[in-house]
Amino acid sequence: MTDSTSRGTQSPSFTSRSGHHRRRIWRSAILVLLGAPLFVLGVYLVANGLPEMSVDKARIFFSGGPLTLGAVGLAFGAYGLATGIPGAMRTGDDAIDLEFGDAGIIVRGGEVVPWGSIKGATSVQYINNSKARLLWRDGDLNRDLVLRLKEPLDVPGVASKNDTHTVRIRLLRYPAADYQKPYAQLVATLRSHRIQVVEEKKYKQT
Repeated sequence: MTDSTSRGTQSPSFTSRSGHHRRRIWRSAILVLLGAPLFVLGVYLVANGLPEMSVDKARIFFSGGPLTLGAVGLAFGAYGLATGIPGAMRTGDDAIDLEFGDAGIIVRGGEVVPWGSIKGATSVQYINNSKARLLWRDGDLNRDLVLRLKEPLDVPGVASKNDTHTVRIRLLRYPAADYQKPYAQLVATLRSHRIQVVEEKKYKQT
């Protein structure tokens, strides 16, 4: 853990608040409420072979359509609730996603990634080009910052594979209008510490 005296004045600070997740939770609840009856209806229609129609394609559509739509609604809704509710409940040091401190980058739980342990970073921008955006919001920041480490560290978000060690810092749900500029300052601060930052784009549906 860190205390406030070790946290520098080098903003920006990314600390999760319940309001960042409220709209996602609301959308997810609606999807669950709509998806559940459709799924039950779809199961009933498929199980009973209803309705009887002369055209097979129409019969398959009216039987399997509610089942498919219900399953999609439930899947996306459940995922949104499973990610949104825990995010909204985070408090204290657990609500920290990223802050800059004198010793390094402060991440979840107030843990520190020392400046000397970082050999590079990747700034990931997520894009969604699908027509049906059930949970996606263009108004969110939709960013991740991946730190590449010189050695494994015992901090939240760390992953090791093939002797490559990274820490993924998720900054997805922050309002872009408020955090786009702080995110640019974040990248500039990393570069001021002579940390190379690579820009990358990825596709994400949720």
